[in-house]
Amino acid sequence: MSPVREQISTCVCCGAATITYTRALKDGEQGLLAACGDCGHLTIISPGPLDYGGEEYEASYHGSRAPAKIFADAIPLARKRAAGMKSHLQGARTLDIGCAAGSFLSAAMEAGAACAEGMEMNDELRAFVARSHTAYKKFDQIPTSARFDIITLFRVLEHIDDPLPFLRSVSELLAPGGLVVIDVPSSEMLALRHSTGDRRWFYHRAHRQYFTRRSIDQLMARAGIRGEVFTSQDTGLVYCMDRMLDDGRYYRYVRLPLVAPLFIMAKLGGERVFSRWAASRGAGDALIFRGTQCK
Repeated sequence: MSPVREQISTCVCCGAATITYTRALKDGEQGLLAACGDCGHLTIISPGPLDYGGEEYEASYHGSRAPAKIFADAIPLARKRAAGMKSHLQGARTLDIGCAAGSFLSAAMEAGAACAEGMEMNDELRAFVARSHTAYKKFDQIPTSARFDIITLFRVLEHIDDPLPFLRSVSELLAPGGLVVIDVPSSEMLALRHSTGDRRWFYHRAHRQYFTRRSIDQLMARAGIRGEVFTSQDTGLVYCMDRMLDDGRYYRYVRLPLVAPLFIMAKLGGERVFSRWAASRGAGDALIFRGTQCK
C-alpha cells in the first residue's frame, strides 16, 4: 500500500466530521477511506492517486486504443449528451474539462455551439484534440479574460483529490448565467445497494471520490454553484444484473442460463423500462448535476 496521506477529519463535500475505515478495492489491495456520516460521501485516502495522464492511468482507462479510436467509441454518448443540452448549446462558448479525444467538443459544435474548447491532461489526447479545437492542459493556461457559457465535466470530478478548489476554479470561468453540467458515478446505484458483485470492482484507486446526491449538491453549493441533481441509468439491464449476480466464486458456472433471459427481456423493451425505473428511484448508476453560479 502506498504511504497514507494526512487523514481527512472533515468531509470534502459538506465539511462534516468523517470516520476512517478500510475496505478492499478493485485490484485486491486494502484501501483506507474517509466516510462522511452526514452526506454519505467517501474519499480514498490511501493508496495515493495515479499519475493522471500517465501510462498506468491511461492503460486502466483507454488500454492501447489510439486517440482516433477513443474519439469514435465515445461519439454516440457524446451526441446523446449534446442532444440533451441542445437549447443551451446554441451559440454558446463551451469548455469540456477532461475532454479526452474531444468527442463532446465535436458533438457540441454539431449541436450549434459557437465554439468548443477542451482541457485534457494526457499529452497525446490533447494533441489530437488540438487539430480541431483549442485545448489546454491546466486552468492556468486558459486566458484570464475567458468566460464560458457552458462548462462540462463528464466523469472527471471523481478523479480529483481535492474537488472544492478545483470547482471554484471552474466557477470563475463561467459567464454570467452560465451553466455547469457534471456527470459522476453514483455510490447509491442499485447494484451497490443489493449485491456484493459491484462492490468488488466499483471502488478503485483512480477514483478518489464517491458521491451521493446529497454530497454532490453540498459540494457544488460550497463552490458557489447551485442547481439540481438527478440520476441516470447509463449501463444496460444485462450489464447491471450480470454485475449484481456475480459472487466471484460460482457465478461463472451458471452465468449463461441466468443471463440469457435478460438478453431477451432487453430486446423486448426491458432495457428502457429498467433504465427509467432505476433512475426514478434514485438508484441509477450516474449522478447528473446542472447548475449556475450563486448570485
